[in-house]
Amino acid sequence: MKAKIYIDFDGTLYDSNKLINNFLNICNKYGISKTQVQEVKKDLFTKENLFNLDILAETLYIKMKLPEEMLTEVEELYSATYLYKDVIEALDKIRLTKKYEVIILTYGNIAYQKKKIESSNLNEYLQDVIITESSKTNIKEADYKNGIFIDNNPYQIEKFIKAKARKVIRIRRESDKYSIIDIKAPISEYSNLNTLVDQELL
Repeated sequence: MKAKIYIDFDGTLYDSNKLINNFLNICNKYGISKTQVQEVKKDLFTKENLFNLDILAETLYIKMKLPEEMLTEVEELYSATYLYKDVIEALDKIRLTKKYEVIILTYGNIAYQKKKIESSNLNEYLQDVIITESSKTNIKEADYKNGIFIDNNPYQIEKFIKAKARKVIRIRRESDKYSIIDIKAPISEYSNLNTLVDQELL
């Protein structure tokens, strides 16, 4: 039976900060400041109503009476790649071992997460995708007792540890907003996904 690897998406495989920065550049092009974007975002999204870039863009389009070209440009953002440079090589190494099932386990607005994942063209490397709008440690189909969990978020990692996940590994990318936060628990940390795979999974 193959071991299951549950791997986070944003900040682990996918540079969502780059996507957001590109979106802000489009807004700036149409005369919308970052402060204006943040104000609209604050009014739109809560813990119960999770962030969705398309909803934010549509709201700005209506509120600021912008041309339709703005929405077209936002849609075209998804045609670019936001995977970190080490992702495909690392996932290919995992696949070639034939020892693991790779499952994306991600938190966020379901429609938004699904759109980002689908546009990343990772199907050949994945056995499943789990998107949750609640807790990552309360997924019925997740095998916490035997699974390997890879994540960039230190707060989420601590939750996996409390849930007694068999193995938890942190990806700590230098560009990640969470990289400055240390974790007290003695777990393995890597700044590069390839190194993580070489040291922990091969």
